[in-house]
Parts: sequence; C-alpha cells; structure tokens
Amino acid sequence: MTEAAVVAFLEANPDFFQRQPELLNKLELPHEVPGATSLVTRQLGVLRERNQALRARLGDVLESAESNHALFEATLKATQALLALSRSVRGAEALAILRNHFAADAIALKAVVPEGAGSPVPALPVVSAPALESILGPLLQEGPACGALRPEEQILLFDEARYPSAIFARFPLRQGGLLLAFGSRDGGHFTAAMGTLFFEFLGQTLAALLDPTPSGGRER
Repeated sequence: MTEAAVVAFLEANPDFFQRQPELLNKLELPHEVPGATSLVTRQLGVLRERNQALRARLGDVLESAESNHALFEATLKATQALLALSRSVRGAEALAILRNHFAADAIALKAVVPEGAGSPVPALPVVSAPALESILGPLLQEGPACGALRPEEQILLFDEARYPSAIFARFPLRQGGLLLAFGSRDGGHFTAAMGTLFFEFLGQTLAALLDPTPSGGRER
C-alpha cells in the first residue's frame, strides 16, 4: 500500500480515528506539524481517558486490598480469641467473640438440628433442618452464599426482617450442623460477587471448636 493510497483512504474517511482510537497511541505527531493540532488533541484525550480508567482500576484494587486486610485481621483475632479459651467453647462465648471483632449489623450463630431437637452445643440457639432446607436449601448447596434476602430468609437467619443482605453458610457438625450468618441493613452491602474465603475459614474453625464430639475423642 502506497502513501497516496493511505492519504486517499483517510480523506475519504475523516472519522477513521474516531472509530479506531487505539491507533492514536501508536502515531508520532509532533505539535509543530501544521494541521495536526486536532489529531494531537484527540490523541491526548485518548491518553487522558486511559489514564483515568487506570487510576479508577488502581483505586478499586487498593480499596479491595484494604478491605481484605481488615477482614483478615478480624478473622485472625477472632480465631486467636476462640483458641485462647482454656475450656470448652460455648455458643454464647463464640458469638460474643464474633461481635467483638466483626463490624456487622447482625451476626447469627445457630445449631442446625432435626425438628423438635435441642442444641448439641451449650447456649446455642437452634434452627430446624427442615425449615432451613425449605427456605434456604438451594442457596446452601455450594458453600457460603451472599446477596439479597427475602423477608422469610431474614427471619430464619436473624429472627427479624431487618437485614436485607447477608453472607451465610451451613458447616457440618457430627451432630447436625452449624449455621453462621452476617447481616447488613444495607441491601447492597453483601453481593453475589463477593469473595467468601475468610468467611468459610471462620465457619470451619467455629464448627471444629464447637463440635460436641470432635475427632480425637475430647468431649466439650
């Protein structure tokens, strides 16, 4: 392709660089070239837009890093507090530790039991397995779930419909299961796109400490 052909094409398509803005970053356009001012301006505009987009992405990464660091610190301190108890961990003690280290609007910790059964964990409220499966069953099939809640789901988790979004999961105990949930009054606080790694670690740790018949035969 000759230069003349390129010139002819650009003359016939004056909006070409508007349709192909990425090419502007590859052109060498000195400011002193007559007639190049508008193209240079457009090139600078594209670079500014790209710079703004990169700054926004960097801000999101930094915000996510700060949030993950705070969550890691809270998880670490809560785990240390639970492990520091010299005797059997009771449900009320575990819940108090969670409330002390996590800034959630609501925290629920319940034993999942057959209909009409009592809690296998001292001082831990219960939720019946049939009710849990009926209302939240599909959401608990693949580990922790998070997002918006219907009123009946809020009541099941938190005993009141005041927390329209939450992260929650069921963790296995040798006698039934353990339901852990963090709720927010902000309906958009917990979303399906959130990571659940720290929450899952915390739930598994609680289940191991609260299990009334853990492996090794030590009774709680």
